[in-house]
Amino acid sequence: MPNFPKKPVIGIISLTCCEGCQFAILDLGERLLEILKHYDLGEFSLVEDLPARPHYDIGIVEGSPITADDVARLKEMRDKSGFLIALGNCAHIGCVQAIKNYVSKDEKLKYVYSQIDKIENPEIVPIAHYVKVDYIIPGCPINNEEFAQNLLDIKDGKLSLIPDQPVCYECPLVQAGCLLQRKIICLGPVTRAGCRAICTTHGQQCLGCRGPVNEPNLDSLQRQIESFASREEYKHALQVYGVQKMLIDQANQAKKFK
Repeated sequence: MPNFPKKPVIGIISLTCCEGCQFAILDLGERLLEILKHYDLGEFSLVEDLPARPHYDIGIVEGSPITADDVARLKEMRDKSGFLIALGNCAHIGCVQAIKNYVSKDEKLKYVYSQIDKIENPEIVPIAHYVKVDYIIPGCPINNEEFAQNLLDIKDGKLSLIPDQPVCYECPLVQAGCLLQRKIICLGPVTRAGCRAICTTHGQQCLGCRGPVNEPNLDSLQRQIESFASREEYKHALQVYGVQKMLIDQANQAKKFK
């Protein structure tokens, strides 16, 4: 982690996304204003239309690089930032945009648009595919308390580690029953915790928006889910937030070192 000046300059930008993670930041309300007293807010268009700075101590990128303009803006932000944070699932993994990676995206393009000549239709990839990412704040949207804690830690010269525990660790803590035991597809056993099991607490399946734990036991989860659901239903769950490829890669990597 670099040595930041007493009042680091922060730049927050969006690529292709719904900007939900930025709204989660704004939901901090007065607490955000208190936190930002420790920083120089150099760019945050959702708050104020500020002229771009030549340098940011901390660059924060939300969204997926889908267009050529997105990619150029991302690379520019990397070049001018001393420390780059991927904010939310779109930047971290690809989010719902990545669903098209698992279908015939050329056919889907024709279904959506009558004129496709000038429509860009790339594979959806994490921002780490194009630039070096120094830190990830996961989620869809992010946990704004986690974001706030990170900013407070950075001002003190440290960075919190996202715990490498599955959502299943948090479910008992908030008295959420196990959805898998109720024969509901849930990716909690292989998804990184930190969301306080907000979905499962309300009876909604975990679909992996925070990305995989370091060593996901995907084979065990698949066997359990396929005991009551079809393989297609299981695959669909893996694809909602675009986590299928990352989960498989992480699982294969874990096997390699065992």
